[in-house]
Amino acid sequence: GKNKLLLQEFREIKEKHIQKRNESTKEKSKIINAILKLDLKKLEKTE
Repeated sequence: GKNKLLLQEFREIKEKHIQKRNESTKEKSKIINAILKLDLKKLEKTE
């Protein structure tokens, strides 16, 4: 009874936490990709 409810709440919190973490990683990788593309363009111009 009670333990089952606690477990379910814990799982939901954990899933939300994982989702948030995934979203922030996506944002970071977008930024990193943008920076890499800029660097590539600079390199192409110097050659």
